[in-house]
Amino acid sequence: MNITFETLFPWFLLLLAVATALAFLGTLMYLYFQSRNLNKWESVSGIITKSRARIAGGGFLPAFEYTYIVLGVEYKGTALTLWPRVTYDEYVVEEWINEYPEGKQVTVYYNPNKPQLSVLEKTLW
Repeated sequence: MNITFETLFPWFLLLLAVATALAFLGTLMYLYFQSRNLNKWESVSGIITKSRARIAGGGFLPAFEYTYIVLGVEYKGTALTLWPRVTYDEYVVEEWINEYPEGKQVTVYYNPNKPQLSVLEKTLW
């Protein structure tokens, strides 16, 4: 039996599709487990240290950095929500950025079991 690219290509596509589906399913499971107790996350005061727009795959992402302190330990967070917000409208991302300018004092929600996991808004996206 002669194995050629043409005979392996359909199997490669199938393997790629399965791997993509598993990665997507894993991401959804991660978000589910993180979000099911989101209403139990605690809050502290934090400060926005960086606020800008970032280009990602032809779209725009708000890129934030903020610091907060839990039990005397300082943490740095970057997440606005559990799922990254993406837009293809430059004006929309600017509105998001304007909500959280550098130096603004904000409420940071963090997982009490893993204080390094934090968001600025208690929504999935």
